[in-house]
Amino acid sequence: AYEYLLEKYADKAEGAGEYFTPRPLTDAIVRFSEPQIDDEIIDPASGTNGFLIQSYNHLQAKTDNFTQVQRTDVESQFASREIRTETYRLGLLNYLLHDIDPSDVDALRGDSLREEKNRSEEYDLVLANPPFGSEISFQYNRRCDSTIAMNFVMMMMDLLNDSGRAGIVVPEGSLFDSSKRSVRTELLNQFDLDAILALPDDTF
Repeated sequence: AYEYLLEKYADKAEGAGEYFTPRPLTDAIVRFSEPQIDDEIIDPASGTNGFLIQSYNHLQAKTDNFTQVQRTDVESQFASREIRTETYRLGLLNYLLHDIDPSDVDALRGDSLREEKNRSEEYDLVLANPPFGSEISFQYNRRCDSTIAMNFVMMMMDLLNDSGRAGIVVPEGSLFDSSKRSVRTELLNQFDLDAILALPDDTF
């Protein structure tokens, strides 16, 4: 019921779609990313925490005898960041509805571009659909241009550990615009870009 009402609200309310990622897309990105039981996972633009909840469901389904200890360990390896207070609360509610204890998750309300700038944490997996239609509130570093898309992409590149992987949504064309050349060069030269999937026009 929660998911159904959220989707309908996203269809009707201006701006509500910024925190609703279609569940088939969330499921596909999680499946392709293959979360592991000991992965530390972050969604730096978590919205209602769909990526982390689906990761939890994925791990639960693939782990025999998913014990309470394992559940708590998995939850403690999750990190979520959400800038909007109302959306942050919806995300905590969504955790509870999926039997995840929000107090075990590193769930912060705040601007992840600003908050993660001076943090040293690195993660095994980054999953995100950042709010690319929003105004940028903080420029992550001087190599980024003024678009929120590239600021999030560069931040997520920095969040990965040496063997880390990511599944993220970016606006079509962001990686091909000539003004994004420096980011694209770093992405192709220093990271292993496995695939770019083009989504249908009506995905969102």
